[in-house]
Amino acid sequence: MRILMVIQRGTLLRFALLVPALAERGHDMHIALAGGEPPLQTIELAEKIRERHPNVTYGLFPKRTESAWGEVAWMVRGLADLAHNAHPRYARARGLRQRTKKHVLRRLERDGSLEPLARRLTAREGRALAKKTDLERSRRALQLSAQLEGAIPTDPAIDRFVRELTPDAVVATGTFRHVSEEVEALKSARRLGIPTGIFISSWDSLTNKGALKFMPERVFVWNEAQAHDAEELHLIPKERIRLTGAHAFDDWFARRPTRTREQLLTEIGLDPAQPYLAYLCSSGTIVGAPGVRRTTATASGEAQFICNWVGALRGAGDERLRRIKHDWMVKIMDAAVALGVKAVCGFVGRNISLDMDQNLEDFERSFVPLLKAAKDRGLEYRVEQCPMPGWNTTDLWHNQIGYTPGMWIRLHRIAEKHKVGDQLRIHYDPSHAILMGQNTRDVFQFLKDEGYNFLIGGFHVKGQVINPRGLAEWGYGGQTVERGDRKDGKPDPDLRKQSAAWLKQVVLATHELPGTARHDPLAYLQNRTVDWLDHQLAARELLEFRSGVWNVDLVVEHEYPDARVQDPRKLAPILKGSIAFTRAIDEAAANMYALHRVLESQEIKVQGVGREAYRS
Repeated sequence: MRILMVIQRGTLLRFALLVPALAERGHDMHIALAGGEPPLQTIELAEKIRERHPNVTYGLFPKRTESAWGEVAWMVRGLADLAHNAHPRYARARGLRQRTKKHVLRRLERDGSLEPLARRLTAREGRALAKKTDLERSRRALQLSAQLEGAIPTDPAIDRFVRELTPDAVVATGTFRHVSEEVEALKSARRLGIPTGIFISSWDSLTNKGALKFMPERVFVWNEAQAHDAEELHLIPKERIRLTGAHAFDDWFARRPTRTREQLLTEIGLDPAQPYLAYLCSSGTIVGAPGVRRTTATASGEAQFICNWVGALRGAGDERLRRIKHDWMVKIMDAAVALGVKAVCGFVGRNISLDMDQNLEDFERSFVPLLKAAKDRGLEYRVEQCPMPGWNTTDLWHNQIGYTPGMWIRLHRIAEKHKVGDQLRIHYDPSHAILMGQNTRDVFQFLKDEGYNFLIGGFHVKGQVINPRGLAEWGYGGQTVERGDRKDGKPDPDLRKQSAAWLKQVVLATHELPGTARHDPLAYLQNRTVDWLDHQLAARELLEFRSGVWNVDLVVEHEYPDARVQDPRKLAPILKGSIAFTRAIDEAAANMYALHRVLESQEIKVQGVGREAYRS
């Protein structure tokens, strides 16, 4: 047979065993890479397969040339994906529905290049589908999108591409992706009388993505579970479904260990006598980043889950685990010395089995040795003041004891008693103050009033945007019930669900990358976002810095969920703009502060009344 296989760019690796296996059985294969210019790794893999198997060729899949019909097709397929995820079975899959909304509805609402009337009608229906699950609306929209898809003509250029290859079968691998263009290949094949098929490329392709958007002669799935999903979720008739096994993992059956457990652990510097758990993490789109709440209410990212998990283990009273964590922190300090930096930044944490007074005693017993290690290395240890509300499944909001000036002062007094006061400093993040209803000027003024305005050693430049509706519903304590992280009065045994504890925070706030948000001036007065100019001005007016304000670190921290793009080319201008904004605001505050000093030196009154501390 001659097979045309349309593969989304970057997905060829999942078929790196299947394509050669088919070629070795005498089939001629042409791989058409869809989705734009493929990454270098994909080209290298395709070339490697071609060199070993002369009956395999590859090239780019053509884009639709008729732009008007292409726009209509995009809207119809986007509507199908929204309708698919609007079924009540996805009522609790808020992350999936949010992702589909982001991919589809955002363009429908903003892209003026789409045909205006069709865009307006599709966007109206799309908003209704994205707002809530609705069985009848989902069914109607899926039926409508299927009818419209059938009415959209094939593209002449794609017809010609398929015809000239003379395949006996055309298979696609990603029609479940949002607004997939691979549907075009299958439609052209059907018009030319060529049998079609869809290969499922991953374990979650049928559950965590969009609609299939085409009814082929065959759907090739890995196992019975996927066969059920194809039939139940995508309405594929059972007689069209074929089980193939998970071909992407076939080579694992032939693999054998190259060394013993003891040899491996010794090689990487671990004690073979101790038990270990290896957690094999997932893709970048799932992993997220520590301390960052993703765009959904149910999944904070795998990295955050691991942090929560490890934190729970290490807070369970096992001193051996605490020692492991302390040893790791000392290694971080050694790395800081090797890099020539002056400080390490982290948290203090909290033992949730103890009250706050007991935690102060625990700090003196457990954390002061780390400050002594920092002193031995000539370093500061800077505490970021995040209250860490979602770091466990309790109702506790403050899961880090170094969260506010009153605690900073008490911690510093303990450190001073042990002659390591100079090692303890705060790495101030204004987003955490906003999260607790504070504003920067009040915080800095309090430190000055108490004689501790030297405590802040550096800044995280990160904002916070309070959601007034979430605040109205839950207050600053965040969501306390029905988060999904507990079951029968205990943490849910499914550790993935425990990450829903972050609803304590994200239900009422979203992190801001500096410069990306517009604010109503009233939000500044209500302490619902960071007043960046006054933040930088107050630092100069109220704080004292050991090496002068010009040596203070301003670290732009990117935790704005919608802008956490993985493509470095797209991310670079976002970060460049935010850094430019931060520098400009800081320079404006510096100039303003200097000008005020000049006016005062000449006994000229500074006009107006600025922000004042403690003013309700």
